[in-house]
Amino acid sequence: MCGRCRSWILPAAASCSMTRVHGWRRRRRVSDPGVTEQLRAAAALLLQPPDERTSSILQSASGERLDPGEARQDFYDTFCIPRSGRYIPPYRHVMLGARELRDYWYFPPPRYNGGDGLVSWYETIGFDVSRLNADVLLTGPNRPLDHLGYLLAFLSTVARSTDENSELFELGSTFAEEFLSEWPRRYVSLLSRANSVYLHLVADALNEALDRVNEYFPPQAIKNVEDMQGETSGVVAD
Repeated sequence: MCGRCRSWILPAAASCSMTRVHGWRRRRRVSDPGVTEQLRAAAALLLQPPDERTSSILQSASGERLDPGEARQDFYDTFCIPRSGRYIPPYRHVMLGARELRDYWYFPPPRYNGGDGLVSWYETIGFDVSRLNADVLLTGPNRPLDHLGYLLAFLSTVARSTDENSELFELGSTFAEEFLSEWPRRYVSLLSRANSVYLHLVADALNEALDRVNEYFPPQAIKNVEDMQGETSGVVAD
């Protein structure tokens, strides 16, 4: 999300309920509530149609004229209805198989078990996608678990709980590296090409949320190199 849109993060985030994490005891490091709220708000944009209040906030923050009815239709056509002619599937396993041919994108059909590899990750912290506040068209027992909104909501929950267990930083970094590498940027790029002010604002929000993920949950390889460099510097200094 461009800086001009940040004023709507809190209202948008408040509308996306999350699963609480249980069982973490140690308190080592304080989490950044701004990251939690931003990821939750970005997830909400993919899981819920904009109501008049959200549209008004987006319009005021961005300076763009936004018609609430058109914004809602854009949401359903782009995120929910495969046969709309405008559908861009927000699923990792679909986007990994997407192909561009002569300026057209071709997407394989979503598989109900396409995100089953995420079950163990979600269970680690008791994350339950059925408890998220999502539109009825995006809920149900056979929905793939690798929806981008779910992935961002999961990391929002992890970020909120890092003050209870700093080891969750490593979990979040590993998760982001495995499931949010490259394909979300392609997805955002496709949204930004749509003929829709609303989708452009959603693309901005997702881009900035992904930037925050990279900052807050850096890849483990980079983190390990930095740790090694710190240890080496300490030896030299002594």
